[in-house]
Amino acid sequence: MNLAKASAPTTITRANTYLQIGASEQALDSYRIIGLGYSDATAVYPETYIGMQEKSVTSWGYGDLVFGNRESASDVAPTEHMRIQYNGNVGIGTTNPKSALHVVGLPVYANNAAAVAGGLTAGAFYRTGGDPDPVCVVH
Repeated sequence: MNLAKASAPTTITRANTYLQIGASEQALDSYRIIGLGYSDATAVYPETYIGMQEKSVTSWGYGDLVFGNRESASDVAPTEHMRIQYNGNVGIGTTNPKSALHVVGLPVYANNAAAVAGGLTAGAFYRTGGDPDPVCVVH
């Protein structure tokens, strides 16, 4: 399939969209999903998805950008792993980020040496588990 245009768009408008998923249907918390990965006639779920979850059905509406994948080789529902909310908040490991970057599920290590011994490499994040509980970067 070729979705080319005569010239590359320089603005973001409906007319300049190469592919539109969804139309005038609206339902709060409904999804517009693109599934990726293996599929056959018996598959129920996609391996991976990217899509939008409707967060407002007022007027033109708005939604969150969502990303997920399944964590087994079985035909099970994929799990959401990242979300970019309509307000710009990014959540990793949470479906409801409360700040510009909200990460849930960081590993806990006492210090940088323990993090490296545990398999983390330079640039990875970890928590110390103390009070306070700072987020650290492996160096």
